[in-house]
Amino acid sequence: MKKIICIISILIVSICKSQSIVPLYGSGHAGENGYYYKDLDNFLNQYEGTWLYTFGNTSLKIVLVKKVKMPFTSITGTYYRDVLVGEYEYYENGVLKINTLSNLNVNHNKFYSYNLSGKNRINKEIYPKCIDCAVNEYRIKLEYSEPAYKDYHGFGSYM
Repeated sequence: MKKIICIISILIVSICKSQSIVPLYGSGHAGENGYYYKDLDNFLNQYEGTWLYTFGNTSLKIVLVKKVKMPFTSITGTYYRDVLVGEYEYYENGVLKINTLSNLNVNHNKFYSYNLSGKNRINKEIYPKCIDCAVNEYRIKLEYSEPAYKDYHGFGSYM
C-alpha cells in the first residue's frame, strides 16, 4: 500500500509541474520545461479580428486569431504559450495578388507556419519608437512571410 501511495504522489507532483500556468508576460520564467505561458490579461485579444485597408481598387485584408497553448521547444525542454497568428489577402488594382486566408483553417503545431505570427509585446521605446504611446502602453510585434519567400522569416511589423 505504501508503494501505491508513493507512486500516486510522484505522479501527482509530476502532473502538477507539467501543467504550471504562468502569465504570458513578466512571469520571470524563460521557456522552462512544462510551463504554459497563458495570456491571462487577454493582451492578445485586442488584436484579434479582421483588419481592412483600402485605397481605390487596392486592398489588404488581415485576419488575426489568438492560438492558445502552442508548443515550443527550447534547450530546456518543451513549453507552451499563447500566440497571435494570421493570414492575409491582397488585391492590387482589383486583381488578387495573394490570398493565404485558407491557411488559418490548418492547425499547425508551429506558430511560424502561419504567414503572420507574433508572441512578443513591445513598449514605446522599442524600434520603431511610438511617440504617441503612453508609458504603459504596449504593442505586439508580428512577423510575416510571403508565400513566394516562405523559407525567409524575419520581416517585422508592429501593431
